[in-house]
Amino acid sequence: MKKRTKKKTGILLLAAVLLLGIVVTIRVITDRGQTKDRISVAEAENELEEVTGVSLKLDGAYLTYADMEEVLERLHLNDYITYEKKSGAKKVPREEWNTIYDKILDYLDSEHRIQKESVLVLGVDEKKKSVDTSIGSFSLQGITLEEMKQYRLYVTDQKILGTIQIRHTFTPFLETYGGHIGYSIRPSERQKGYATKMLHDCLPYCRSLGLDRVLVCCMDTNTASRKTILANGGIYDGTVYEPEGQVNFERYWITVNEGSR
Repeated sequence: MKKRTKKKTGILLLAAVLLLGIVVTIRVITDRGQTKDRISVAEAENELEEVTGVSLKLDGAYLTYADMEEVLERLHLNDYITYEKKSGAKKVPREEWNTIYDKILDYLDSEHRIQKESVLVLGVDEKKKSVDTSIGSFSLQGITLEEMKQYRLYVTDQKILGTIQIRHTFTPFLETYGGHIGYSIRPSERQKGYATKMLHDCLPYCRSLGLDRVLVCCMDTNTASRKTILANGGIYDGTVYEPEGQVNFERYWITVNEGSR
């Protein structure tokens, strides 16, 4: 009888451990990815602090309309940025936050110094740290571009702030490790929200290509790139090991076609 009791107790303990493991695994996966339809307070605070230097310290798990109103008041933009008013406690949809965040960045660049240009790279001079493109020459530092490839540049004062490239077709490497979109930010211009804005800006173009969703990848050590992807609705799809470079790449999917949701 004692043996049966011990056996039953052991089975119950094993079941409890397995259940705990499943719960922890689900929590890890949930934390690694994110919900499509809402923006967390932590994400919004990180994005805004990078751009404005303002530490908001908002309450709650997800951004509400009351939080968004407070953000705009703190930045003195509530008279300039309008949106459909809703119940203060209601959660702000991710797509609406991306639109508001885009407007915030535009107002912060009130002199419109930053220009967006689609270019063909004609030549790269590594010694002079410059690049010749179809629209002129620009200073190049900390960014890698390839000749005879098309990029979308963010430039100011003949200086490239960042680049983004949309890959229409996949090689075996891109299908597993690279994804549809690659971007790079000038080292001196990082932590200012440019990458988030650049990725957000190119998604409508991806939609025009007939893509329902795009794959965006980053190394598992690149925290800034992960934040950029998550801020644009990236859903974690797993981590893959690239043996040649001996690095791990995190894969995320971003839905770009409304009809596919």
